[in-house]
Amino acid sequence: MGRLIRAAVLVAAELTVAMLTVSFLTVAVLAAVPAPAWAHSQLLATTPPDRATVTAPISEVTLTFNEPVQQRFSVVVVNGPGGVLYSHGPVRVVDTTVHQPVSPLRSGSYTVRWRVVSADSHPVEGTFGFTVALPAQGESSAGSSAPGPGPSRPAAAGAGQRPPGQQPSGQPPSGQPPSRLGLAALTVGSVIAVGSVVAIGMLTVRRVTFRRQRRERS
Repeated sequence: MGRLIRAAVLVAAELTVAMLTVSFLTVAVLAAVPAPAWAHSQLLATTPPDRATVTAPISEVTLTFNEPVQQRFSVVVVNGPGGVLYSHGPVRVVDTTVHQPVSPLRSGSYTVRWRVVSADSHPVEGTFGFTVALPAQGESSAGSSAPGPGPSRPAAAGAGQRPPGQQPSGQPPSGQPPSRLGLAALTVGSVIAVGSVVAIGMLTVRRVTFRRQRRERS
């Protein structure tokens, strides 16, 4: 009986060591995943700032992100008083900043709706607004070339095109390598599965050994 108890304690200790090893490997894999694999592009600043009041004419609206975005699929829509579209011309991306030219602005409230595609091919979108309060002379010059009505929301991924790597209904892209986050999850799952198999195998071997020893003693 004493031998069986000691053997059972030894098996429990080995099982504990195996599970601790699996836990350590899991934490190590998660820590090795770079931070950018967990997040998409983030908007850092805009010009004009959100909820700001503009008192002088401006020729463009800019958005600055924490990383470069794709030129081809960047869309910025600027709507002014009466739902009039003031975005004028194509978007221009310089490093991490998106530039959207605008027609001369009138006094009133403006809404900017934007949509860009991150470097990892994930779309990001948002909205901000500002107010224009021009002096009388500035107001007259703005009104002389005001644009006509236009769309109030950005077209999906640049004039109706779907960003590269994006599938309808949120389906993952086909024929593309998995992201680093997916690889990390796959690795963690594999480590846990292997560790569990090893632990079960050790326990099975010990049980067979106990039974053999008992038969030999009997």
